[in-house]
Amino acid sequence: MDRFLQIRYMTVDFHIFAGVPASIWAEFPKLVKLTIGIYPYEVINDREAIPDRDLGFVKPQKGSKYGKRADWVLTAASAALGAVGDDRRHWKAPELEVLVRQTGDEIDDDVEEQWTEDQEEYEQAVALDLEVEDSTEQEQENLEDDSDDAISQHVNQDASEEEEEDDDSARL
Repeated sequence: MDRFLQIRYMTVDFHIFAGVPASIWAEFPKLVKLTIGIYPYEVINDREAIPDRDLGFVKPQKGSKYGKRADWVLTAASAALGAVGDDRRHWKAPELEVLVRQTGDEIDDDVEEQWTEDQEEYEQAVALDLEVEDSTEQEQENLEDDSDDAISQHVNQDASEEEEEDDDSARL
């Protein structure tokens, strides 16, 4: 039990952190940093999607969906530990950090911090990506429309040629 009291750095799953009373963290007097791990899924409670293997954690991109989720968890955890600190004046709350657990799936690419702290630059890049996707979709629609028009013209041309042949044979 004494070894538990000596823990200075701890990483816990979000579900564990949320499932125990906040006062439990005050039982670790030497705890300096508490890292809360969340998962990059649509629903924060999606426990079936939790990977079997540990692939590590990454800092989520600020302003992204997972960055905002991490900020929300950090705010709620800070408030909970702050309330414990109010009750136990001698206890110093640990530094908090929220990271996203890697899954080994494509979704990991959407999570990892790839930008600087410059939020404006990130938002511009996201906007450009959306414009590229929109223009690609528009080009695809235009190609489909063009091919539909070409087929229509070909069918109309064939019909006109058949009418001309019918007219020619009727004249003979």
